[in-house]
Amino acid sequence: MNHTTLWMGAALCALLCVASCQPPTPSDEAAHDAEAQHADEIVITPQQAQDAGIVVSRLEAGPFTEVIHATGQVLSAPGDETLLPAPATGIVHLALPLTEGLSVAQGQVLLSIATDQTAEADAAAQARIDYEAARAAYERAQLLIDDRIISQREYEALRQQCEQARLAHEAYARRGSNRQGIRAPGNGYIRRALVGEGDYVTTGQPLVALTHGSQALLRVDVPAACHASLADMRTANFRTAPHGVVYQLDSLAGRLLAVGQAIGEGSAYIPVTFAFEQPSPALPTGTFVEAWLLAGERVGVPTLPLSAITEEQGAWFVYVQTDADGYAKREVRLGASDGQRVEILNGLQVGEPVVVQGAYRVKLASASSAIPAHTHEH
Repeated sequence: MNHTTLWMGAALCALLCVASCQPPTPSDEAAHDAEAQHADEIVITPQQAQDAGIVVSRLEAGPFTEVIHATGQVLSAPGDETLLPAPATGIVHLALPLTEGLSVAQGQVLLSIATDQTAEADAAAQARIDYEAARAAYERAQLLIDDRIISQREYEALRQQCEQARLAHEAYARRGSNRQGIRAPGNGYIRRALVGEGDYVTTGQPLVALTHGSQALLRVDVPAACHASLADMRTANFRTAPHGVVYQLDSLAGRLLAVGQAIGEGSAYIPVTFAFEQPSPALPTGTFVEAWLLAGERVGVPTLPLSAITEEQGAWFVYVQTDADGYAKREVRLGASDGQRVEILNGLQVGEPVVVQGAYRVKLASASSAIPAHTHEH
């Protein structure tokens, strides 16, 4: 090897060393950032999104009501409950299981009272015997009075005894000596059964409580600190279970009945009561609810439906569509909610496309192969 060859080899090594030690160019950094960004991107084709029910809508700012978040309870409306009393003393025999919530029709027999199994039945039988004996004595007296065998006073006494015995016998006869059926006075539901099979009841004793199920009350306990906001309150939304159906009082012919003017003893809440028509199926009386009282209206508030929001370890996220088949997770800070929509305080810009239906499908796709992904080329 000559000196020329050694010199050329050393020069080549120096050039390679210099090239390897050069800092990356701006274009190289942009390419690296884009590669990292795409690595976090969730890829779902338009067809897959359609099949999964994923719907995208742009974040818009619009009117939104002030909200008071509270808890409440569904109560029976005044006059909506009917108590059926026992018409006579006797033994209860059920015509059907009186299960709470059971639907009943007008005129349907619910139970019967057997009066021939009680002391009253014995009294009725004794009244019949007494009447027959008094009537026979009176009829004999009618024959004897003509022959003056008995006095007029004795005759009148026997006549009065016969009349009194007749009235007593007819009174028991009107009550009936067998079973008296208790019928539903109208369509409704069994709210509670106050007696059971074989129970002994007396005249006038309550047997069954029926509810017509058409009207109900919603009582909401509002924190006393929100008292000033109640002046602008107009209606409410509520739901009976987390992530359940949200009912709107406006759609149930709801109306405000009363706002408490005093805090209950031992309580820090003010009662607010609404009346509404029961949905179908009717809500059980006593059901506890989560309620949102709607007060004054604000304008220009960016909101999303609650279906757009997902939660992870106490933080809230949405999924933004980045292009035709790309989605990215974005953390957001939430404000007030009316039970259907929620205010977006930051994390999004008005106009950005956000997944409003099927957000959990996108979340599932980001963590598994539930929705098959493919290589996303740019």
